[in-house]
Amino acid sequence: MSSSSYGPDEAFRTLGEHGYLAVGLAVVTATTVCIIAAAYSRIIEHFPHGGGGYIVASSLLGPRLGVVSGCALIVDYVLTIGVSIAAAGDALFSFLPVGLHGLKVPIEFAAIAGLVVLNIRGVRESVMALAPIFAVFAITHLVAIVGGTIGRLRKSARPLTPRAPALTTGWPRSGWAACCCCSCTPIRW
Repeated sequence: MSSSSYGPDEAFRTLGEHGYLAVGLAVVTATTVCIIAAAYSRIIEHFPHGGGGYIVASSLLGPRLGVVSGCALIVDYVLTIGVSIAAAGDALFSFLPVGLHGLKVPIEFAAIAGLVVLNIRGVRESVMALAPIFAVFAITHLVAIVGGTIGRLRKSARPLTPRAPALTTGWPRSGWAACCCCSCTPIRW
């Protein structure tokens, strides 16, 4: 959930001037999500009563690799919390006046401390506190996806208006493909 708040934005920003790669990036991202979901579903089939990376690695690969997996999970947890809170701070403070930007880092530290306290309290308390946040997240994303899709479909369903003057203004506006097809002389590339 947290990486969807900053991951796609950063991935598409990285494309820069190469916007034509956006569709490929979206396909690769969706494929990656499907592979991870399939892997998790297999793990859930083998460990229906829960577990996590440490228990799965310990029982399938041995206790030493279980410890490695546990250490990796701790590092992942710390980095995920840090990056997620930083991305949330960037998103929230982009709406606020510049004068309040000095409060960004203290508020981010308070959010990290709150998550640490919440997780120390236990799983049940964490779920009870974060379930409404997750529900709002899921509902807003569903509304955005459905609204964007319907808006795009409405826009594409409009009939095209003929633009006869644009078609008769000469060969520069008709594009290189039309020039190449209509040309009687061979073109050297």
